[in-house]
Amino acid sequence: MNRPLCVIVFAEFLGTSLWFTGNVAAADPELASAWHLQVADLGLLVIAVQAGFIIGTLVLAVTGLAD
Repeated sequence: MNRPLCVIVFAEFLGTSLWFTGNVAAADPELASAWHLQVADLGLLVIAVQAGFIIGTLVLAVTGLAD
């Protein structure tokens, strides 16, 4: 495998791993308590992360900016 492809795959992994932050906080009671999250807050966290990805994708698509 050539180096640029490895870098792209690794960057995609790092970028998309953020998608699961809300799920991790919901699955780990210690993390949720450290962040002082209630049940409703966990849902808002998941929605906020997903909405951020969607809005970012739309902005980049509409403006043609390189990410």
